[in-house]
Amino acid sequence: MSIYQKRIEKLQEKMQGEEIECLFLSPSVNLNYLTGYGAKMDERLVLFVLPTKGEGFFVAPKLYEAFITKTPIRNNVFWSDQEDPFQMLLKEMGEREIGITRIALENSMPAAFMLPIQKKIKDADFRLAGYLFESLRKIKSETEIEKLKNSATVVDNILKKVILERDWIGRTEKELAATLEQEMKQHGMEGPSFSPIIATGSNSASPHHKTGTDKILKNQPLLMDLGGLMDGFCSDMSRTVFLGDEPDEFFLEIYEIVLEAQRKGIEAVRPKVSAESIDKVVRDHIISKGYGDYFIHRTGHGIGMEVHESPYIVEGNEEMLEPGMLFSIEPGIYLPGKFGVRIEDIVLVTDTGCQILNQFPKQPYFG
Repeated sequence: MSIYQKRIEKLQEKMQGEEIECLFLSPSVNLNYLTGYGAKMDERLVLFVLPTKGEGFFVAPKLYEAFITKTPIRNNVFWSDQEDPFQMLLKEMGEREIGITRIALENSMPAAFMLPIQKKIKDADFRLAGYLFESLRKIKSETEIEKLKNSATVVDNILKKVILERDWIGRTEKELAATLEQEMKQHGMEGPSFSPIIATGSNSASPHHKTGTDKILKNQPLLMDLGGLMDGFCSDMSRTVFLGDEPDEFFLEIYEIVLEAQRKGIEAVRPKVSAESIDKVVRDHIISKGYGDYFIHRTGHGIGMEVHESPYIVEGNEEMLEPGMLFSIEPGIYLPGKFGVRIEDIVLVTDTGCQILNQFPKQPYFG
């Protein structure tokens, strides 16, 4: 039995438990996870239909037949540009006697597809399908873990090469980001898992600063948040460094607070503790130093085929950690008009604690 068939059977079990008769997936990470179909969305309807019992099938343009036949899904329906794919969908479901009382839809499905489906199937109870996939995807297999470790290692090595072996003083944030992306592709990655955040000086006080044309100056903080996509799996890490001479005591104080908060969070990770308890450990340390108002985001997020996925390390998430989960620990302090510090690593929950995937040095400056 293929990995895709195993995943489909597990999903169908969950659908039965939720009394969902049918699932509709448009091109997405969930569809890729379930069938291996990894093409991007466009204006033509591509839909994977999965009943609670029996085989799933695609309703897709004939243009994509060659690609879809590479997946393990058979008995598909292909339409031409002259045909109405929504009517074909309805007809096919009737002929296959698939129930349409309660249907789950891919969370990211465009309204251009969702609304015509709802118009054709008027009396169905529609709901989002994302929660069905969370428990399937958040516990990684050994193969998935190795791919995530490899992705993290490659990005570590890229950052070492780019930052430690080149002089970036006087060059722009965009130039550094472009070099990182180029190195990712040269190292066999599909590309970045998200657009790198490169923030120099006071720009680092904005957690999701948009990388721009500001020049990287000597004796200023530089915040770098980057990740790559390799073999279908993401990496993500952040480092804040001071390029040039030794930084002043205030920067070092803030850096040490963030670093110690991260250390405490990592030490607290183990099975059977809640996700929110990790956030509390990290946040309490920053609050105790008087900077709680400047830690303005959650402590972490899961990672896998997407750079942000379950589990989320945030207050209110009472979910218990389990071996095989991977997520970030990324505390930060952001001082408007001055600078920000964020340090981020991905950790893997093990039977007794956790393993840190990222190995790039955590030190406040490189002379």
